Amino acid sequence: MRRWAPSGTPRRDIEAAIRVALQQTQINGSAEPLVATLKQADERLLRYKQPRMEGIRRAVARDLDRVKAVAVVDVSTLTIKL
Repeated sequence: MRRWAPSGTPRRDIEAAIRVALQQTQINGSAEPLVATLKQADERLLRYKQPRMEGIRRAVARDLDRVKAVAVVDVSTLTIKL
């Protein structure tokens, strides 16, 4: 499991992790890396308990629902939507 580096802001770290997961999804053709990363991001944002992070958390939850709803991974469309 990936540990989140304390070096950057939570938003930047989450965005970077999602970019990497999207690349892995493209390579593997599986949405699992993206699903796992979005779940980790949600858990991390929940721990912060800061109102300013709530909008980001809602967006992550929405994206997770979208990814789970897609039967076949259409990475191009997912990338645009995210």
